[in-house]
Amino acid sequence: MRRGLFIFSVLAVFTVCAAEPAKKLPYIAGFTDVQVMSVDHKGIQIMHSNGMCYLNPGELSEADKKNLEEELKLLEIRKKEYQDYLVALKKQQAAEAKKAKADTAAQTKAQMAEINAMLKEFQKADVYKILRALEKKFGVEKNRNMGLRGRVKAIEGHITRNYPLAKNRKNLTNLITAKRNEIEKKLRAEAAKRAAAAKAKAEAEAAKKKK
Repeated sequence: MRRGLFIFSVLAVFTVCAAEPAKKLPYIAGFTDVQVMSVDHKGIQIMHSNGMCYLNPGELSEADKKNLEEELKLLEIRKKEYQDYLVALKKQQAAEAKKAKADTAAQTKAQMAEINAMLKEFQKADVYKILRALEKKFGVEKNRNMGLRGRVKAIEGHITRNYPLAKNRKNLTNLITAKRNEIEKKLRAEAAKRAAAAKAKAEAEAAKKKK
């Protein structure tokens, strides 16, 4: 917003105020019924019997230059103002780019530090404790109604969106996935153990009936 105001305020001085009465000339540079409409860094704009255009100072006769003496002086002023504006704009853009780069670096550092703190905190925690902590942090505690994989996937999405600059965020999602895999492996082993016990029991009962 500030940059837009800067550009508008500077460009405003490059054009002659429209409220000023137009200078009228019967003939200039091959054009008839001429009115000088404005003078800016691009040149002297005129309206003539066939339309509007900018005059080329290099193509003006000595008589034309005399008739447009004030406008030609103003044209040089406007050109200088415009060049000064471009220099100022370039400096402003460089300063904004430098600030944006510094801000991004600071945000990146802060996000990476936060991820590292969570990695340290969650190293010895199980996946459910990690999920509860992060769901509370991100305000998505309703995710606890999902299955384990759904909760993990949702939290990984929140980590990516909330820490877009942190290159180490993948370490956190990998840790959560590894913790999830541990739980799932344990659950599969317990299920297999129960299934084997049930099978053995069924076989034993079947053997008793045969006797």
